[in-house]
Amino acid sequence: MKETMLKKYCGTILIVLLTGSLGLAFLAQLGSAYTKQADQNALERSLTDKETWVVPSTSGSAMGLDAVYALKDLKGTDRLISLGTSLTLAGIVDRSFDRIHINASTGSMSIQTLFVMKSYLDQLGIVPSDQDVVKLDLSPVMFTKKDLNLEVLVSALRYEGIYTVKDDLSVKRNPLGFLGAFYGLNSKSIEKAFTYLSTTLLKGSTDSLYASSTFSFEGYDKFLDFSANNTALLQAFIDSYQGKNLVVDLMFMHPLLQSSKTGQLFDAYVDQTLIPYLNAKGIPYLDHRNSFAASDFADSTHLNGKARLRYTALIETQLKELGYE
Repeated sequence: MKETMLKKYCGTILIVLLTGSLGLAFLAQLGSAYTKQADQNALERSLTDKETWVVPSTSGSAMGLDAVYALKDLKGTDRLISLGTSLTLAGIVDRSFDRIHINASTGSMSIQTLFVMKSYLDQLGIVPSDQDVVKLDLSPVMFTKKDLNLEVLVSALRYEGIYTVKDDLSVKRNPLGFLGAFYGLNSKSIEKAFTYLSTTLLKGSTDSLYASSTFSFEGYDKFLDFSANNTALLQAFIDSYQGKNLVVDLMFMHPLLQSSKTGQLFDAYVDQTLIPYLNAKGIPYLDHRNSFAASDFADSTHLNGKARLRYTALIETQLKELGYE
């Protein structure tokens, strides 16, 4: 009798778990379709008349990990694998680009996170082929001190126990990580959809989610690390892509950033140390530091939609000039 009751009880729990899991997956799919469409509509509007909107390219982006934006599903050859900061996220417009574009970037970055991201890509099986190009996007933000930005990416990877980030900055997928990926990331998709829906109900649209504004870089230099140890670490990362079609992109800088002490420190390092190093190694670089005016920016960091289209076309042209058809 007790054994029968126990089996019935366990069966009921199993049915509840299966039903709940199916419901979660269904709601997550609906939520994902809703937010992706909202983002796509916002992107189209930002390319025409919404000059203060920041709408990142989410296709292939690592922001939210592989299961959210299907980073691991971007198969094929002739890819551009961009490693960088939020400038990368709001840079190239994927649908106007002739290569498969993989945004291997996060909103916050440091030299150390480059190694974490590279190991993460390895876990997903994204290893540069002879037809691929790796673009390393460098800006002052990349030199933020380790403790400030490393934890941003590490926390994202450790979300729901999906990955482990080791002390040596390598990434390992946990044996039961699929449970965290299913329940955690599906829940995230529903949470994002709820944010979009509640914003629409309260404000009449999702416009406020994309609006941005300028800010000051005064005093930001104290958060940067241009020490020999940190710059040597960057060189080690660059060396790790030796022979892998690496292109270094000195990213666009708002004139306010360019004229700040932060921008001046970055320019001094680039002109006096980095460019001579790249030239000695025979590594090509693109210099976009002064390519855009203040009117081309949605805020102090990201290009607006019209400028993003120009930047996309510029990158395509320059890669072809380097021999990457």
